[in-house]
Amino acid sequence: MAVKNNHDAWKSQVEKTSSGLEKKFGAKGKLDVNDAVYTVEEINKMLKKSVSDLVAVEEQKAKLKQMLQAQRASMAAAKQLLFSIQRFLQGKYGPRNEVLTEFGFSPLKQRAKSSKTKAAAADKEQATRAARHIMGARQREQIVVHDAPANGAGNGAANGGVKNGAEA
Repeated sequence: MAVKNNHDAWKSQVEKTSSGLEKKFGAKGKLDVNDAVYTVEEINKMLKKSVSDLVAVEEQKAKLKQMLQAQRASMAAAKQLLFSIQRFLQGKYGPRNEVLTEFGFSPLKQRAKSSKTKAAAADKEQATRAARHIMGARQREQIVVHDAPANGAGNGAANGGVKNGAEA
């Protein structure tokens, strides 16, 4: 068939076919098509019905498109509102509180760390402490200052104090 998959082309083809059939065969003329006999009038009715159905579908598609756009806009606004409510409730009750399930939100779950991850973190922590000369509370307790100056200036190691059990 010479008709493309284009609605305007379909409408044009139907109009041309209808007018051509009426011109060549007349309104009461008969045609033997697909093992059936049709009058030109019957053929024109079927063709015009297909065009009117096509127009109705195009109108409904346009309405549906508008409705979908409105629905998408309202869904976006509703999603943003729900997200804000979730953040509010997480701030009020805490992100891991089971009360959030009463509002339809899943509380955040603590992620389980693997032993490899924990070991790597401990190694990094020790390396950072060594590089920055950071001491823990017990290490600081071991620092003893002897003969502290009267004004309190200076540190224990510079003033003859003992640091980590060794003379400074």
